[in-house]
Amino acid sequence: MSKVRRGARQRRLVAPVVAVAFLASVITATAVPASVTTTAAQPPRGPSHGIPVAGATASGTYQGPCRVAAAAEFARWRGTPNGVIVDTLDLRRWSTLASPKWWTACWGRGAPVVYGVAMIMGEGGSLASGAAGAQDATYRALARTLVAEGQAHAWLRLGFEFNGSWYPWRAAGDPAAFASFYRRIVTVMSSVPGAAFRYVWNPTLGAEAFPAEKAWPGNAYVDAIGLDVYDVSYAPGTYPIPDGSSASAVKERHEAAWRHYRTMDHGLDWWARYARQRHKPLALPEWGLVPRHHHGGGDNAVFIERLSTWMKHRPLAFESYFDAIGALGDHRLRSGQYPRAAQRYRERFGR
Repeated sequence: MSKVRRGARQRRLVAPVVAVAFLASVITATAVPASVTTTAAQPPRGPSHGIPVAGATASGTYQGPCRVAAAAEFARWRGTPNGVIVDTLDLRRWSTLASPKWWTACWGRGAPVVYGVAMIMGEGGSLASGAAGAQDATYRALARTLVAEGQAHAWLRLGFEFNGSWYPWRAAGDPAAFASFYRRIVTVMSSVPGAAFRYVWNPTLGAEAFPAEKAWPGNAYVDAIGLDVYDVSYAPGTYPIPDGSSASAVKERHEAAWRHYRTMDHGLDWWARYARQRHKPLALPEWGLVPRHHHGGGDNAVFIERLSTWMKHRPLAFESYFDAIGALGDHRLRSGQYPRAAQRYRERFGR
């Protein structure tokens, strides 16, 4: 998730996502390092998986690192099982990324997991060195661990939100190196016997630091195009909502924000067209409400309703509500601050 930025850049942002939320929640455990060896990358894998039918979207949640009980409680609250569970693997150490047994143990064999996977760790690395093979052993070991632990079909968000400026694998300075490193990771991980991973190329919504399509790795390396979408806007006539606004004035601003999310540069409709041209399904690995004091729409049932309808009429591989606390505040639907939106969510995503 991106850090909120000041000035003219902010007015172009619609759904910034806050890296601090993940950095604070993911740095929680240390897995046992794997023994790895370096070998040449294998040839590219075959064509990607098929496109799902519109409306047949797997639905789930992000609750935080290994928050198994919270995920189960969320499913009970909304009235439907979690079709996917989103989590993020360690962002600090290459050795922990190579052997994420804390994550695989807590979610269990066969869990419908979607993992955020770093391309540069806190302890160092670069896109160029990764593209040259410096971390082949790490990603091969990661693949072997996931296969051995019964998670061979996991979705992997490699270098998520790369078009922003907040993660160390940001691609604005060298999109070609990002695409090359991404391809290499897919090739290496897919070469492990038993691997059936599905790969998500995952920018965040909006123009951000550069046109994300410049870092497209190629159709053979992508199973879904992921977008992270939050109800935060700096477009004129949207947010902040003035104190004392009438219900009709609030709804008007909510509707204006939604129109902007769809029509902005690299907005929802732009990405829907791009995915159609690439013959790929979309995915929403993260989406959520944002409190008013963080330039969001607050208790915005319009956002829930409009986005759920938008998703229903497009082929999406999966969607996941970000039901956690982040640097943009409390996104949780059960926190009590979003009563109307929470009810609308249960109507749209429950039984």
